[in-house]
Amino acid sequence: MDKTAITDEQFNKVIEDLKKLVKIKSLSNIKNEDYNFDSLIQCADFIKDEFDKLDFETKLITIDDIQPFVFSKKIIDENKPTILLYAHYDVQPVEKDRWDSDPFELVEKNNRLYARGASDDKAGIVAIFSAIRYFKEANKKLPVNLKVLIEGEEEYGSNHIEDILKKYKSDLQADALIVLDGANVATDIGTLGFSNRGNVNLKLTINALENPVHSGLGCLCPDAAQAMANIISSLNDTSKIEGINEGIKKLSDEEKKLLKENSISFKDYANEMKVIDGKESLRIDKNKSVFENFCETPIINILNLNAGKKEGGNSLQEEATAAINIRILPGQDPKKILKIITNHIEKQKVLYNLKLKIEVESLNDPFSANINGKYTKKYIEAMQKHFKKTSIMPSGGTLPLLKQFQDTFENLDILVPGVEDPDTLAHGHNESQDKELLRNTINTLIDFMKII
Repeated sequence: MDKTAITDEQFNKVIEDLKKLVKIKSLSNIKNEDYNFDSLIQCADFIKDEFDKLDFETKLITIDDIQPFVFSKKIIDENKPTILLYAHYDVQPVEKDRWDSDPFELVEKNNRLYARGASDDKAGIVAIFSAIRYFKEANKKLPVNLKVLIEGEEEYGSNHIEDILKKYKSDLQADALIVLDGANVATDIGTLGFSNRGNVNLKLTINALENPVHSGLGCLCPDAAQAMANIISSLNDTSKIEGINEGIKKLSDEEKKLLKENSISFKDYANEMKVIDGKESLRIDKNKSVFENFCETPIINILNLNAGKKEGGNSLQEEATAAINIRILPGQDPKKILKIITNHIEKQKVLYNLKLKIEVESLNDPFSANINGKYTKKYIEAMQKHFKKTSIMPSGGTLPLLKQFQDTFENLDILVPGVEDPDTLAHGHNESQDKELLRNTINTLIDFMKII
């Protein structure tokens, strides 16, 4: 089988690029103490400089004075396919004391590279650099037209991507979009994302007192925490929420077959997610595989439940709050699900006749890929050259930009490969990147460009 293999010297350059990138603390969460707008600008400038070295036409684009998107392109022949590559340079916040090493210094251990952003998603950026550099160093023209969009606020909601797509629609026109921000079933199983859930995020607040009171003297007062717990308990069985399944896209027989064949086991999923009591406590339909559950089972999560300080004193609290996350499925409209959930919550009796406040935090659309797309099939063909096995995988996570690209560009083939694996711990402490997986991802990207 004829396949590409970048040299050790070329891969060492990839590691050096990654070292430089992770040093830049490009956090996009403005509420975090480590947030620094200048660091985001520094990261965007670094990426632009690298594309300049690769002889790409590059510019920084922005809206409303936010951190810039990096847009770069090289058009070889208008008659050849045009591929748009996407990654993001912003990263999640860190709790430094819970890392085994400095989160902004690349550390290698057991064939893995540890740092914040080492995988999500700065590895995606260096993979793009390396694939382009491969052709340049071989004194070969790119086999396709390439456009690249690197975002700087993906980890903070991609709030401006829709405006960017509208404003720069003509610049971003392409035949296929490759979003290098997905995950793999295992380090040796090349994987394409099949679908992503959308979400509806709410904040609930119940006020009972003007301030905390002594729990003995105030024992006859209304308890905001118990009132909130009563509301929360009404959300644990989605089958009892009228309309919650509205709009779910029905899987085809082919899709069900692929999902079942490629799915991980309940046991492996529970182990990967570090579930203490194992697979028996999973919120699943046991008649379906893990991957089918990802695509067919609505889920409501309680992200935060608060009344007073952790291990607080002997006081009855004045208020209780809860952050509610409804993970919706392909085909569902977040606005309709918002109405359904709000109606359900408002029908519940609030203990002690207290008032419940419902605030909408965010709404995001789900996404479903076309597994029969021309470029999807070619990418799988390229993966087969470098991985023991290939797979498709649905995600419980949300990538709002996918649906926004889908709605903006008709007939665009959207592919979501990635550099992550079950041990990556993206967003977690000690995030890491498997070296061989990164190398195979680069080689796959190169061969994909060659065979289309």
